[in-house]
Formats: sequence, structure tokens, C-alpha cells
Amino acid sequence: MAQSEVEPTAATKNNPRLAKATLRKARENLRQHQSIQADIAETIVIGNRKFKASGSYLQGTEMRLRLEYQIQVGTEVGSLTEVSDGQVLWTQHIIGKNESEESEGAEETAVVEEAVEQQDDSSDPNSPTELDPLGNPTDESESKKPDDNIRVTRRDIDKIRKAAAENQNVPDRVLTVELGLGGLPALMASLEEAMQFTTVKEERIDGQTFTVVEGGWTVESLRQFGAVNTTQRLPDHIPDKVRLYFDRDTLFPRRILYLKRHPVRDFPRPMLTLDFVNVLLDAPVDELAFHFEPPEGIVPNDITELYLKQLAAGARRFDTPTEGDAPAAGEATFESEPPPPDAESTADGPGSEG
Repeated sequence: MAQSEVEPTAATKNNPRLAKATLRKARENLRQHQSIQADIAETIVIGNRKFKASGSYLQGTEMRLRLEYQIQVGTEVGSLTEVSDGQVLWTQHIIGKNESEESEGAEETAVVEEAVEQQDDSSDPNSPTELDPLGNPTDESESKKPDDNIRVTRRDIDKIRKAAAENQNVPDRVLTVELGLGGLPALMASLEEAMQFTTVKEERIDGQTFTVVEGGWTVESLRQFGAVNTTQRLPDHIPDKVRLYFDRDTLFPRRILYLKRHPVRDFPRPMLTLDFVNVLLDAPVDELAFHFEPPEGIVPNDITELYLKQLAAGARRFDTPTEGDAPAAGEATFESEPPPPDAESTADGPGSEG
């Protein structure tokens, strides 16, 4: 991204009540829109590698959603499409191939696959199911043939939500983000439940003022990750904090920034950055955008029943403490230690473009 002009702002305020109220109001605003259209720019960090993805986001009423991503590494291109008409959620995953450069192309294809899979799972780092990040069965023999580069799955939304509603042990975030349902409102609800937002500040970037809210995992969420104290390092694929940049006037989330604590120095660095640009609210939309037909010759894999099984397994995981929840002798616990000091990230704000 190009460097943006960031103007000096007031100091960060430690105000959990205001932070929570801001997030809740933003979620309510999102639900009131008849439609949301935006372009998406995303930066993904996997280990020491960085990938950039771009795409589009379209949200209608009654849980209708269309999300498209494209990512390119060298000559290889990957894409992810999710379409929900409110009754069925379709997921299509395509990895391009380059037969003229077999050895290099194979390596690039593997990198693209890794990036696209990370992208598909990016909205929910706390996935309790054993489906792969594409929403496919972990047994690849059930989900695709060896040489297929197009994978399509379908999930019966009504059936899954009814089953989930009957299981009182399933947290709300499993019913929304874990199913890829509900778009931004669901993601905001998930973050509101799983994280404790404590700080609020205003920041001017390229002449536009943003309300910036930041927080970290709740004690309950950390325990579900197997952590016994707030200083314990989480797995590499799980962020430590999230920072949200809201448009000050509309409270639309222009940037969602997941932060990971540096392994050596004690400050957070960007792990995944999701920017919404060219945002258009309440404009007419083509209803056909929420309709999906699998490509000719591609047989979709219905993973509804498998998802129901994994949902039940996830509920047991959330409901039943594991042996790893108990701290070792003499080890500090959440109740006995102060919260870790806060630190600022050097990530550019949502006004930057690239």
C-alpha cells in the first residue's frame, strides 16, 4: 500500500464502555442497510510471506451475500467465491494451473492454495470445526478428485441454523462467522462476543476522520485456545488483537486489522488487513448476484450433514473444559496477573491504497 498522510490525533482513551457501545452501534447500522457494495483489498501474512488479494463484497437483505476474492502469485491465480441466497451457501474455490512451467507452476500453485485457504478462513481464526479452511471435509478423497482445480460445496442454511439453535452450547459466533453467514454484521457480532474492546481514539488519515477501536481476546476465548495466562503466546495462525477503523459519520468498518505479537519484541504487527473501499450503501442491486450455478461438469459436494456433525463437536469443545485448561503448579493464571501493557502498531490506516 502507498503511504497515507496520517495526521496527529488525541491520545488513545481506555474506555471499555465506549468501545463496546461503538461496536454495537456499528453492527446495528450494518443490519439496517438494504444493501452494501464495496471493493475489498486484503493483505495476508503467512509466516515470512505476504500476499495481496482483491475482490468485491455485496450484501443484501435476509442473509443474502456474495463475496469474491482473487489472489495471484507469479503466473498462478486463485479465486474464492461465496454466494448465499439466504437458503443455501455455495463456496467455489479455483486454483489456476500453468502447464508450460510445470515445476515452477506447481510450486506457485501450492503457494496460491495456501494463500486462498488462509484467506477463506481469515474472518474466523477461532474455528472449532475440523472442516478445512475452504469449508470442505478434511478427507480430500471426499471433496475432490486428484486433478481437479475447481471445488464447489453447498450448505443448507436453514437446516444448519435450526440444528444449531437447538444446541444451546454453541456460541453465537459459531452460528454466524463459522458458517460464513451474515457477512459484516455477523463478523461484528463474533468480534463483540469473542473479544474485549478497551480503547477508542480518533485518527485522521488522508483528510478523513476514523473512529478506531481496539481490543483483545476475552479470558474465555483465551482458555478455549488453551492459554492459561495472558502472556502465553498463541499459535501463529491466531491473532492477539484486532483494530477496527470505523467511518466516524456512518460507523461503517473501513478496515479490519488483525494484529500478532512480535515473537521477540513486545509490540503487535499486522497479520491480516481487510480494507473496504468504494463503499456504496443502500443502492439498487441485481438480484441475480445472489444466484449461483456450479460450472458445467462440476458436481457440488453437499457438506451439510458433515457440518452438523462438526457443529456438535464444536459445541462439546466449548462446553467441556480440557485438561489443558488447568494451570501448572506455581503458574500465573488469568485471575492472578495484571493485563499485558498495550502497544501501538505501525500499520497504515484505511486511507492508504495500493
